[in-house]
Amino acid sequence: PSSNTGRVWWRRLLPVAVASIVITLAVGCKGAHEGPASESTGSQLYAANCSTCHGPSGKGIGDFPTIVGVADILGGDYARTVITEGRNLMPSFRATLTPAQIDEIVDYMATFD
Repeated sequence: PSSNTGRVWWRRLLPVAVASIVITLAVGCKGAHEGPASESTGSQLYAANCSTCHGPSGKGIGDFPTIVGVADILGGDYARTVITEGRNLMPSFRATLTPAQIDEIVDYMATFD
């Protein structure tokens, strides 16, 4: 009877051990497929929502204005309001971006030189 107890214990532990290894490998590999670690959420949101008109570095494209220094000169609250409410030809992003996402974009805009 005592030798069977050892085998039963091992059979119960094996699926847990295998699952732990699979999860560890999956989590470890996840990071390998993500983009560069240096790319911030703000830069990703800016690229997806703002760069088409304001350019990748905020200097504007065609008739669309530069936004370099706007957050510094006029303040972050002004930039947040414009992104949220829209202004002139710029649409409102109230329905598509959360306040936290707008904060990320404003913080990213502050890095423009």
